Amino acid sequence: MLRVVRCALMPLVALGLLAACSPTSPTIARVGNRAIRADDLLATAQLLAARGGLPPDSAKVKLLNAMIQRELLVLAAQHLGLHRDTTFLDFQAKTERDLLRQRAVSDLVAGPIEVSESEIEQLHRWRAQESRARVIFTQSREAAEAALEQVRGGIDFALVANRFNPTGFAPPGGDIGFVPPGFLQPPLDDIVRTAVPGRLYGPIDAQPQGWFVVRVEERRPRKGEPLESERAMLTEVVRQRKQLVSVVRAVDRLKQAYQLRVRPGASQELMARVLGVAADSSGHLPGLSLGERAVPLVDYQGGTYTLGEAYEELRGGALSRPNFHSLTSVDHWLEARAVDRVLIREAVTRRYADDPALQRTLRERLNDYLIESFYTKEVVMPVLANEAQTAAFYARDPAANAGLQQLTALTVTLRDSIAAVQLMASAPHLPGLREAAAAAGLGAMVRSATVQYPSPDPIWTALEPYLRATAPGGYAGPFGLPAGWLVLQLIDKTQGTPSFESLPQNKKESLRAQATEELRTARLRALTDSLRAVFPVSVDQRKLARLAFPQPALGALTTP
Repeated sequence: MLRVVRCALMPLVALGLLAACSPTSPTIARVGNRAIRADDLLATAQLLAARGGLPPDSAKVKLLNAMIQRELLVLAAQHLGLHRDTTFLDFQAKTERDLLRQRAVSDLVAGPIEVSESEIEQLHRWRAQESRARVIFTQSREAAEAALEQVRGGIDFALVANRFNPTGFAPPGGDIGFVPPGFLQPPLDDIVRTAVPGRLYGPIDAQPQGWFVVRVEERRPRKGEPLESERAMLTEVVRQRKQLVSVVRAVDRLKQAYQLRVRPGASQELMARVLGVAADSSGHLPGLSLGERAVPLVDYQGGTYTLGEAYEELRGGALSRPNFHSLTSVDHWLEARAVDRVLIREAVTRRYADDPALQRTLRERLNDYLIESFYTKEVVMPVLANEAQTAAFYARDPAANAGLQQLTALTVTLRDSIAAVQLMASAPHLPGLREAAAAAGLGAMVRSATVQYPSPDPIWTALEPYLRATAPGGYAGPFGLPAGWLVLQLIDKTQGTPSFESLPQNKKESLRAQATEELRTARLRALTDSLRAVFPVSVDQRKLARLAFPQPALGALTTP
């Protein structure tokens, strides 16, 4: 849906590039009551330059026009009241909370994660082998010990894994297959890399996720890529591993600082209520009285997480639900929900909401939401190409829609792919495919085929695009088929544009989608043009001319 908007407005909607408006930054343009300042334009240009997509200086006008069109669409969405819609307000609240939470976690981790050359080289050496392992995952140490005891007692590991592993957690039998180091999260990754094959390991503490029992089945050499070709990937793997450890430690420090604890009996209270609903087969959590809503489940310095809040999040469905048959799972879920509140409280205490960078990101995400909502309401919903419009779109370019009607070809199928490649190389230098096959001494029969299109044979249907591009006398292939490798020489062909009515339904639907996209693009352009009459646009040409852009880089922005 947003793809057309992005094409029409250049890569601005998706990137959220506008800088925070500084009151002292000169105003380059006004769109209604909204200002586009020099900082806005320069920040966008600098980011595009860094990504290799900066246009030359003469394209400042194109860039500014794209930003003006974006502002027009935001104003149009606000004019329709879309910014007062409850779904927008919910999105706004959630987005602001997400940004505050992310900023708090980022600061608690204490700076960027550094990755050393030795760490990259070590991981690359480790990946010279891979291990096949089976895993059992539980959300309590007690359950992991029970699973471990069953395996030690002689019950097949795969059977125990199927009993304990949550649905969808791992393949049947807990067999995760061959994995190279770096594929799994710590500490599981290190255990699988270093474990003695055939030996049981566990319970392995992988909090806050849960507990593991592991058995490595076998280990084998792995053919990897050279270090330089994998450097970027390995760097990111090491960074993510270290970041995960840093985040877990930071959250632990935060829990201690806020004295966060799940109240005794809180998890049992929530489990009893939710499982009681399930037992009644209603599937919906009932309403709570004011007193019930206020029941505290988790305490932290300065607040509590209540039963009412837990119900709201469970009803919302946006968060993963705990396993209500596991006390540990519910404990972790309640603790995570309270940690979320603490992170927001920490962000508010540190006044992150006043940060211009965070406000810029929030504003642009909200603008993206408004633009998409406006596009859906005013472009997507009212515009859908009908049969006549689709037929007109098809008829506009007969040459592009020309298809094969009939062809005659010589074909030979070979078992050996190398022989097929050699035949393709030698055939053009001989009178024809028969002579080339005979000269190569392949002993394969060359057949003649006449094909009418549309063809009921899926192989000839799949070959049509290649044969349309092949001139009579030319060769095509080799094509891998179940029977072998096909090489063919096109002897003759007849092409023409079939009538729209004769096209198969799937082709008509594809054309309808293309025609619809073209109509929507035209409507979007017409809408943005008409909006200029509603929301006056002014540009200070002198300030724009004096504005120095970053040096041009490869690539260019196109006019919408």
